[in-house]
Amino acid sequence: MTLYPLLFTLVFFLTDCKSTHFFVSQTNSLKNASKKITKCFISYLCKPKLLEKTMKIEDLKVAKLVYTIQSDGPNGPILEQATTEKPRVMMFGVGRILKSFSDALRGLEAGDSFVFTIPPEEAFGMPSPENQHPLAGHALFVRGEVLEVRDPSIEEMNAEVEYRRANGLHFHHDHEHHDHEHHHH
Repeated sequence: MTLYPLLFTLVFFLTDCKSTHFFVSQTNSLKNASKKITKCFISYLCKPKLLEKTMKIEDLKVAKLVYTIQSDGPNGPILEQATTEKPRVMMFGVGRILKSFSDALRGLEAGDSFVFTIPPEEAFGMPSPENQHPLAGHALFVRGEVLEVRDPSIEEMNAEVEYRRANGLHFHHDHEHHDHEHHHH
């Protein structure tokens, strides 16, 4: 009966199978217990999604967002809008999104809402002879919701790599591989 302690130990690893643990403790029938554990173990292996932590927005994650960006505040003119019919899909951590925008969304997960204001200096800067941007000097008021967070598809990663190659850019997280002598961090 050396198998019994082994099966019993296995139960402790299957934290989502508490009923099995109870069942094993209560039964003298090794056959039934092992059958029940095997069944539970198989369902455990077939449902890894339940055990994964919810994905949060971070570098190299893709998020689907709905949002409204307004100039100056909640009553200002709408500058850009992503709706549920036409949500915006963006990859984070590859330098294509306004830093203050991506920083504000970092750590959020599907279902989270957000409201934040980006000051002019972190948006389009202050007006000057060199900076004639129509939104220079204006804050950006952003509100919206995260619809989905996921890993990028192979196609999305390839498209990003191609875009960078075409524009002579590098992934910023590659710095640690290439620039040991320059301390960027």
